[in-house]
Amino acid sequence: SSTIDDQRKQEEALETKAQQSQSIPEIQKFTPVNYNPKVHSAVLWLVFTTEFFAFSLTSLLVPFFRTYAEENFPNTRLELIYDVFSINPLVALIFTPLTGYLCNRYGRKRIYFVGLGLLAAGCSVFGYSVNIVQIFIGGIIMGLGSTCLGISGLALILQVSNNLERDAGWE
Repeated sequence: SSTIDDQRKQEEALETKAQQSQSIPEIQKFTPVNYNPKVHSAVLWLVFTTEFFAFSLTSLLVPFFRTYAEENFPNTRLELIYDVFSINPLVALIFTPLTGYLCNRYGRKRIYFVGLGLLAAGCSVFGYSVNIVQIFIGGIIMGLGSTCLGISGLALILQVSNNLERDAGWE
């Protein structure tokens, strides 16, 4: 009877081991880095300032752009003028999953600074454009930059936060 019990235990151990090898590994839980108040404050200030700047660039120009476009691009249909600003959320919708993947693969800080570069490049293209197609291209580049800033900025906040509810504004 003891040999039968030993055989059952061995069979159960083998079955358990087989089930564990076939199961999907658990997602690793987020573990924040050591809390440093200076780094925490600097990251929060940097992220919120650049987010405000990025969203201001992509939305505060809308009321003034129609007059500018009518003066500088007289042969352009008015519907296209408003499409310039609707391209930014569309680009964000499409590229948000890719940006999250790139943050995991190449690092949050790297993607954050790539986003700053893309936003600056988009502003330059937008500012020096001479036709509506170049404005569309500038809007797409600005959309990519603001998406990179948004996703990697939130990931940076998560990385340095010791109280997520407070930092996200849920308290």
